[in-house]
Amino acid sequence: MKKRTLTTIVVIVMLLCLPLSSSFAKSEPVTGNIKLGVSGIKTNDKVYFGSYLSEPIAWQVIGSTVFLNTSVASGTSVLSLLSEHLLASTTYFSSTYDFYPNSGLQVKIDSIYNGFITQEKDAVVSTTLFAIDTEGGELSNQKLFALSEPEALEFASDSLRVASFSTSGPAAWWLRTSRNEERASYVTVSGMVSRTEKSYSFGVRPAFHLDQSAVIFSSALTNGKRSAGVGSSAMVSVSPADTASEWKLTLLDKSRSGFSISTSAISGSSASIDYTGAKTGENEYLSAIIEDQGSVIYYGRILQLDGTTHGSSGSATINIPSGITLDADTTLKIFNEQYNSDASESPILTDYSSALKSATLPADIPSTGDSSLLGLWLGIALAAIVGLAASVLIGRKIKRVGETD
Repeated sequence: MKKRTLTTIVVIVMLLCLPLSSSFAKSEPVTGNIKLGVSGIKTNDKVYFGSYLSEPIAWQVIGSTVFLNTSVASGTSVLSLLSEHLLASTTYFSSTYDFYPNSGLQVKIDSIYNGFITQEKDAVVSTTLFAIDTEGGELSNQKLFALSEPEALEFASDSLRVASFSTSGPAAWWLRTSRNEERASYVTVSGMVSRTEKSYSFGVRPAFHLDQSAVIFSSALTNGKRSAGVGSSAMVSVSPADTASEWKLTLLDKSRSGFSISTSAISGSSASIDYTGAKTGENEYLSAIIEDQGSVIYYGRILQLDGTTHGSSGSATINIPSGITLDADTTLKIFNEQYNSDASESPILTDYSSALKSATLPADIPSTGDSSLLGLWLGIALAAIVGLAASVLIGRKIKRVGETD
C-alpha cells in the first residue's frame, strides 16, 4: 500500500511538470514572410501599389540619391518608387501649356494618381519638384510626378533606364524637364537621355515618395501572409530571413480608427479578447501577430468578419503557439484588416488595416501565463502533495506503533 501511495505521488508530480502548452502543438504549413513597415524592402526590389486601368502597378525601389530634384516635409521618412513599366502614352504639351505644370504629361500623371483609392492616396507624400525647365523653377504639392533630366542621368547605365509597356517591347518615355517651348527631355528606346519636339507621343513613367509611416506590413509576394485557415489556431510562424524581392503592402486605413480591443484573459496557451468597431465584409478579418523585439514571428487570421456569424463587435480566442511566452519583449497584437489576396491569387491587391492593438491585461489582473505565478502554483501544489504524503505515512506509523503497544 505504501509503494502504491508513493507511485501515485510521483505520477502526479510528473504530470504537473509537463509543458502546459503541449496540447496545442500542431503541424504548421510553410512559414510566412511578413515585415513590420518597410523594414524588409531593399533598393531594386519591386513593390505592388495602386492600380491603373484595373491592373496593379509594379514599382521599382530607387535609391534616394536619384531623386535629387525633389524634397518632402522635414522629418518624413519615405520610400522612393518608380513605375516598372510605362503606364500610358501622351504628348508633352497640352493645347495651351508648353511647360510641365498643366502639360499633357502632368495631366496624364495626375489622372493615374486620381485613380488610387483613399487609403493609397493617404500613403503618397506631397513632394516639391525642382528643375522644371532649363531655367530651374519649382512646383509644390505634387503626388505622382515625372523624373527630371538630372535625375534620369543618376542611373548608373543607359540599360537601367530602358522601360516598356507591360505587353510590348521597350519604348521612349518623357522626362519633366522642358528645354524650351518646343522641346523637352526624354529617354530613348535604348535608354539614352535626349531631347525632342513636344508633339511626339511617348510613354508615361511616374514616380512618387511613399510615406513609410503609412505601411503596417510589407509581405513577400510568395509565401507572404500565410495563415492556417481561419480560427483560433490559425497563427503560422514567420521567417526571419530577408530573401524576398517582390512585395505587397498592408496600408494603414484611417477609417478604421474606431477599432479597439480589451483583453479578458491571457494564459500560457491562449488569449481571450473582446473587440469593437471592426469593419465587416467578404474580405474583412480579425487578425493577429506575435511581435518579438520589433519583428513579426507569427501571423494568423482569427475570425472572418462577415457581418452575420461575426460582426463589428464580438469576442475571440487566440491560441498561443507552442514554445511562445508573452512578456515585455514578445507581444500579441490584434488588428482589423481587409485581406485581399495572397501569392496564389491574381490580381495582386493591397491590404488595408487598423492600427495594431496590443493584447494586455490591466495591471491589477495578473496573467495566468506569468512564469513566476506558474512556478508559485507548481510549488504550492508540490508542497501540498508532499505534505499530504507525509501525513499519510506518519499516520500509518502512529497507528502501527499503537497496534504494537
